[in-house]
Amino acid sequence: MRNALAMLAVAALLCACNAPDDGAPDRAVDDATVGTPAPGLDAASDQPPAPYPDDDDDDDGHDIGDIDVPQRYRGDWAADAAACERRGDVSRLHIGDDDIRFHESSGPIVNFTEDGSTLTLTARLTGEGETREATYAFTLSADGNTLADANGYARVRCDQ
Repeated sequence: MRNALAMLAVAALLCACNAPDDGAPDRAVDDATVGTPAPGLDAASDQPPAPYPDDDDDDDGHDIGDIDVPQRYRGDWAADAAACERRGDVSRLHIGDDDIRFHESSGPIVNFTEDGSTLTLTARLTGEGETREATYAFTLSADGNTLADANGYARVRCDQ
């Protein structure tokens, strides 16, 4: 009987030690941390995004059914003129009236605010098999030809 219990204990330990390790962190969800990443961060979530309400509770914001990004932010942007000419350049960014497209992800803009020359938007992005919500802040130069993100990464207007 003692041998059977010892073998059972060893088998349990071996099973625990041989659990597959795909290198991914544990994916436990803490409700306090689910939500939109801080501006400039491009964090992914295993959870599908919560739908946005269709009503406009905030006079400063615009909800998904009422998106019309100001014309001055719209267009194609890239790191420099040469990057504008390279269709697959990783620095390329497209901002439409109601959508945004990066090199490997794109999706609808679900909310935005404008404060002076800074546009802060939240988008529901799909790319590389994942869907997530992310918030970005972009500041437009006085001449309207340079767009800088919250981290200071500047892009020039491609469609001049």
